[in-house]
Amino acid sequence: AIRNGGSSKVLYVSGMPGTGKTASVLKAVRQLEDKAKDTKDYASGSDCQFAFAHVNAMCLAGPAAVFSEIVRQLTAAGELEGTGRQCSKSVAPAKLTQLFERRGKSDRVIVLLVDEMDYLATRDQAVLYRMFNWLTLPNPRLVIAAISNTMDLPERLLPRVSSRFGLVRVSFQPYNKEQINEILSQRLSSHDASSSFDPLTLKLCGARVAAGSGDIRKALQLCKRALEVRMARTGQTTCVVDLEDLKVAEKELLHANPSVSAIHGLGGKAHLFLAALMLEMRKRTAEAVPEKKVFKRYGKLLETLAKVEGDSNPMELSGSGPEAANDEAAFLAKRLEAMSLIEVQHVREHE
Repeated sequence: AIRNGGSSKVLYVSGMPGTGKTASVLKAVRQLEDKAKDTKDYASGSDCQFAFAHVNAMCLAGPAAVFSEIVRQLTAAGELEGTGRQCSKSVAPAKLTQLFERRGKSDRVIVLLVDEMDYLATRDQAVLYRMFNWLTLPNPRLVIAAISNTMDLPERLLPRVSSRFGLVRVSFQPYNKEQINEILSQRLSSHDASSSFDPLTLKLCGARVAAGSGDIRKALQLCKRALEVRMARTGQTTCVVDLEDLKVAEKELLHANPSVSAIHGLGGKAHLFLAALMLEMRKRTAEAVPEKKVFKRYGKLLETLAKVEGDSNPMELSGSGPEAANDEAAFLAKRLEAMSLIEVQHVREHE
C-alpha cells in the first residue's frame, strides 16, 4: 500500500484482548521504517518513505479529539505546518481534510494506525465517516489501519460509513498452550532467566491460561506473581519457581477476585459512586466515561436518597450544592483509583 501511494482499503485487525494485535502491527511498522532508512533494499527509496501516526482512541478525551491528536502527530512529523500547540477540535477535521485534498505524488504516504477503533463509534458515526471519507479523495496518499477487540464492528457501521472504504481483515485468535509456553520461554531466555522456572510449571501456566482467555498478559502476570511468591517464601533472589508457587499465584490472580473483597469493605458513599459509574457506563455502552458525567450522576443519586430517606439519610453531604457533590465525588474517585478499583485517565480536553 505504501509503494502504491496509499490504499482505499482499511486494514482491520481484530481479536480478543492480549492476543498481540497492537504489538504485531507496531513491529511491522518498525520493520518498514528500518527498511525505508536503508534504500538499498528498494528499487526506489522514495516510494517507501512514510509518516506514521498512532492514536489510541481509549486515551482520548472524546471521539472528536482524535482529529486534534492526528494533527499534533503529523505536525511533529513535518507533514503539517504549525507551532506544535494543540489544534482545537473544531478546526482539526477541516485542517486534515485540506491536507489530504492537496497531497501530491512527491509527498510521503501517511500511515494512520487507530487503536481501539470501537471507541470512535458514536451514535451517528460522524467521526468514523469523516475519517474514512479521506480515502475517497482523489490522491490522499493515506493508509489506515484499525485495531479493535470487536470482531463485527464493520458490520455494525452505517451504510454511509461502510461505503467509504474497502476492507482487509486480519483476525487474531487466542493463544494456545504451546504458543504461550513458547512466548514465556523466549521472554525468560532473553533475560537469562530460563532456570528460574521449572519447565513443568511453565507448561502448566500456559495450559491454565489457554484454557481460559488465552491472554498472554495474564500468563506474564501469573509468572511474575509466582516468582514473587517464591522469593517471599525463600527470602532469596535466586530461586526456581515450582508448582506450589504457581498454585498460590493462580489462586490470587485467576480464581480469587481481590476487587470483590475490597468493594465489600467500602462505605456507603463509595458504593454510591461506583453505582453512578456503572449507570453511566451502561447508558453509553462503553468502557470509559467522562468524569464530569459520573460526578453529575453521583450528585443526582445523593439527591434521590435525600428525598427517600429524609432526616435519616446516612449519606448527607458535608456541604451544599453541586460543588460539594463534585468535590466529594473527586475525593472518592482518587480513593478508588488508589485502591486499583477504577482507572482514571488524565487527558486534556481542548475546545
